[in-house]
Amino acid sequence: MPNCKFNKILVLSHEFPPFGGGGGRLLASLCDELHSRGFELTVLTAAPPEELRQRFPFQVKYFPTFRKALFKTSVPAMLLFLIQVFFFGFSRKARGYDFLFSNMAVPAGLVGVILRRILKIPHAVWYHGTEVTQNRPDGAGFFFRTMCHSVGKGAQFNFFVSKGLLDLALTYGPVPCPCVLPNAIRIHQNSVHKYTGGEKKFLFAARMEPVKNPLLLLEAVRILKGRGLLQGIRFSMFGSGALYRKVAEKIPEYGLENAVTLEQVVSFERMPELYSRSYALLIPSVIEGFPTTVLEAGAFGVPAIGTDTIGNRDAIIHEQTGLIVKLNDSGDLADAIAALSADSSMRNRLGENAFSRSKEFTIQRTADTFVSTLNSNL
Repeated sequence: MPNCKFNKILVLSHEFPPFGGGGGRLLASLCDELHSRGFELTVLTAAPPEELRQRFPFQVKYFPTFRKALFKTSVPAMLLFLIQVFFFGFSRKARGYDFLFSNMAVPAGLVGVILRRILKIPHAVWYHGTEVTQNRPDGAGFFFRTMCHSVGKGAQFNFFVSKGLLDLALTYGPVPCPCVLPNAIRIHQNSVHKYTGGEKKFLFAARMEPVKNPLLLLEAVRILKGRGLLQGIRFSMFGSGALYRKVAEKIPEYGLENAVTLEQVVSFERMPELYSRSYALLIPSVIEGFPTTVLEAGAFGVPAIGTDTIGNRDAIIHEQTGLIVKLNDSGDLADAIAALSADSSMRNRLGENAFSRSKEFTIQRTADTFVSTLNSNL
């Protein structure tokens, strides 16, 4: 049993592997680390198809929500999850826990605020991005601001995955015990992947959604083509979502068939292979929480080029671990790609720095922050 003021943790998360992206994977890693330290955890989450369910060393209770898409949910699915978790709070099975942990403010944080009063135990919320930003660089609209702030005021602890996200949330109003619970990765390499020659492959691996800005990347590649700068450069795009078909249509429309390859969702198990073959990672997003892919790529010595927005500014140190370009500016993105492609020594220097920095973001550090923050304030 851990030497701590709490031991049995009830975790609420609509996003949990195989569902969701970096936020769900990060939570699973944290739960695994806390379990290894002697904490008892039960995760309440949406039920994936039977054949996709993963095994965990801690207890996971699945609620049917009829969700099938791995990286996209719906309002009905979230409502089903919320209702079932709410009724679970009245059952005998909910008794005996001494801490409540909601991953993301919506829907887990909303029902967590209610369960906290039913179970009479402390409650923390971990914010990863969308619930604070509504995928807008200037912050969420009035409804999201009000809902996010209400959840925050109803919790005793408010964790944010990046400093930029925390600062934005506090513009909506004060919340109890706000602090950064940092991102982390489990991919760590012993050596840096240096570019020594050959084709230079730029990687885009994200949801094909407006917030991830894949069309901006294609505009930048078209600019490079117009300048005659695509010799020896290739772009690999992976992901699925609302813009997938449009991206697929734009590639031949722009005449980029020989420069850009497009594939649907890539498995997490394949990501190390992609990182190890990449010259640089591209993050042209409108806004982020803290892009896990930047750290994972950095673990292979691969630098990133990202837009000047919340999340990217936390993950990428300009001209040290990567390059920051103007938001929604395809010309500036094209300039950065061209500059990095033309200077492999700069690429390797940035990659070495990214490799060193990635080692700071361990799940042990995240767990230490979680436990020490709660122990100091309970």
